[in-house]
This record gives sequence, structure tokens and C-alpha cells, in this order.
Amino acid sequence: MASDQVKPPQPTSTPRDVPHRGPAKALIFAWGLLTLCFMPLVAIVLGSYIQGHWGTAFVIFVVPAAMELAPRGFWAKSGWIRVIPFFLLIQAFLLTLEYVSMRQGPVTYGKHNRTHFDAKAYATAIADPARAQLGGPIRVVSGSANPAGILAVQLVEKPLVLIDGRLDRSPWMSSGLVARCGAVELGFTESVDMPPADGAMPSAPEVSYARVRIDAADARPVGPMLPGLSWRVRRPEPGAAPCELR
Repeated sequence: MASDQVKPPQPTSTPRDVPHRGPAKALIFAWGLLTLCFMPLVAIVLGSYIQGHWGTAFVIFVVPAAMELAPRGFWAKSGWIRVIPFFLLIQAFLLTLEYVSMRQGPVTYGKHNRTHFDAKAYATAIADPARAQLGGPIRVVSGSANPAGILAVQLVEKPLVLIDGRLDRSPWMSSGLVARCGAVELGFTESVDMPPADGAMPSAPEVSYARVRIDAADARPVGPMLPGLSWRVRRPEPGAAPCELR
């Protein structure tokens, strides 16, 4: 009977027959390749600045995008023995890249980073001579944020920091405080300045304080721990009110 006849099996779908595969590939390429290539190009052409971690959200799509670029059937022929060495090589490269670019890494900043020099020795070289010239405690440190902040933290008085010598960048400072108490000024002087160390990184302290100029009169170089940095004492103005933090 006809009902007893076995129906032939129907052909199954193959990836080649799956509809709308083109839009799916386009989405993977858009997230995995297009954005990562387009944004740096815009930054180069227009001169804009992008953070180093901006592409983290798109990196996960790089692998499927790269796999889609391979010829059809390529990954089906690749066994674990072939894939694992490439995987380990990529992981080793990423770990090395992380090590050489990490913020506290000795390769990137070396001895120029503020965490790689003796901050106590830096403060000791300035503290006692500065107190002697001021005739009392140090209440204000003026200069770029990094070297001035490091000195202020190390001093027992914990003085206020006048960033770049500007009140508009230091809202915690009163307008007459420097006139009453004097200050230790940190910065760059052409006559006393030491040449910057070779290989200084853009984020090293000596690069940031080079833009702050101080009077060369009575200025002294800090020393080799911060090449190029000089310091001087700005005494309280004659006739000024007593030094009070207010």
C-alpha cells in the first residue's frame, strides 16, 4: 500500500543555504573591524585625542571578525594541535604588551616616575633650608601638581599646594596667604636648571614642571632625583599680617 511506503529523507539546510547570513557578517565586521579602524583614523586626521582603553568594548568582536575573513572550511580543517600554539602566542603577546605599558611599569616610566625615586630624600633636601629662609614652618608649596604635591605630602606641616602658582587653579587657597606666609616655589629656571634626563617619558614629572617658570634668584636645583627641577623660597611680604591659615 502507498501508506506503507517510506518517505525519502528531506535534505537538511547547510550554512550556504541559511538566509540573511550577509547582514550577520556585516554586523560582526562593523563591531569587530570597522570601528577599531575608523576611530584611530579620525583621531589622526582631525588631531583628536582618544583614551587608550576606548576600544575595549569592541575587542571581543575582533576574533569572530577575523575568523569570518578566513576561506570557507578553513576552521573546520584546523585541529586543536594547530590552534593552541597560536592561542598561546597571542596570550604571551598581550601579557608582554600589558607589562610594558602598565602605569606603574618600570619599562614605561623607569626611574622618572614619581613612585620610583626617594620622595623622603627629595623633601629632606628642601625642608630645612626652606624653613630657615622662611623663619618658620612651610605653609605653601607652589609649582606643578606632581612635584609640589609630592613635597607637600612628605613635609610634616602638610602645606597647601598652589598649582602652577595660580589661584584660579587652587580654590582652596586664600588670596593673601602667600603674602602672609611665603612659599616654596618649584619650577624651571634657565640659569639654574639641570638638563633633563635622556629617555624621559611624556608623563614623567620633569615634563610637567618644565612649563612652570620661577625666578632664578636664589634658586637651587633639586638634584638628580628630579632632573631639571629647581626650588626657591618666596619670603612673606614686609608688613603683611601674621601667617594664619584662613
